[in-house]
Formats: sequence, C-alpha cells, structure tokens
Amino acid sequence: MYQRNLDILKSFKEFDILNLRPSDITKFETIHKSIKIINIQDFPIYINPDLVFHFEQNGKEFIGSLLLVPQLNGFTKANLSIFCEVLYKFLNNHYSNDYQISEEYCIAIDTFNASKISYLDVINKKSPSLLKSTLDQIKKL
Repeated sequence: MYQRNLDILKSFKEFDILNLRPSDITKFETIHKSIKIINIQDFPIYINPDLVFHFEQNGKEFIGSLLLVPQLNGFTKANLSIFCEVLYKFLNNHYSNDYQISEEYCIAIDTFNASKISYLDVINKKSPSLLKSTLDQIKKL
C-alpha cells in the first residue's frame, strides 16, 4: 500500500505543474454543492472540480478549472478525456454568461499515472471525444 503511494508521488516528480494554470489568476471560485450536478443528455452527472479560477488574457475574462481524477491503475487518455468534456460542460453551464471558457486550462489530471488532458487536446483530436458515445451506449442498456 505504501509503495503504491510512493510510486504515485514519484510519477509526479517529472510532471510539469506550472503549465496547469495561468500565472495571473485574478480570483478563485467557490463551488457550491447545489451546482455540482449537471444534466448531459438527460443524465444527471456529478462533478466536483478541485480548482476553478478566473484570469484575464488579451483584455478578456476567462475561467478555467482543474479536476483531479483518482483511480487505482489510472485511466487511459481516452477515458480521461470524458472527465475533461464533463468539466468543460460544467464550466459552460455555469460561467459562460460572464466569462469565456478556457479550453487550454480546462484540465483533467489522472492522479495515478500523473497524466493530464485539456479540453484543447479533445478539440484538436489529440484525444478522442467519447462522452456522447459513452452516454449513448448507456442509454441502450
């Protein structure tokens, strides 16, 4: 048990944490329990972002977020992209009226493998978009 925790910590040794958020954050957002459930394709999905922050870039107000996703043995990049898509939808549902959603800083992090994926990676097809097809498969069950 302890060795696994040490291995996880060692995997983050090479992880570049400075690229996870912009350097000029203006405000951190408190997420109320009441907004942590969002509806996607008629499914209530619970999401608990670990960090939501505001920043300004080129005179525009942006919002970004980090989501730490723990699982024994970790996730594949494809499966991690589902969490990233849900996080983006969460930000879009609750903050898009006041801020632009940062695709670059909408990030899901696999805490076991010390890997990350941003919504920008999903848009640029560096990782597949699986949320819709996964929910469609669940509906068929």
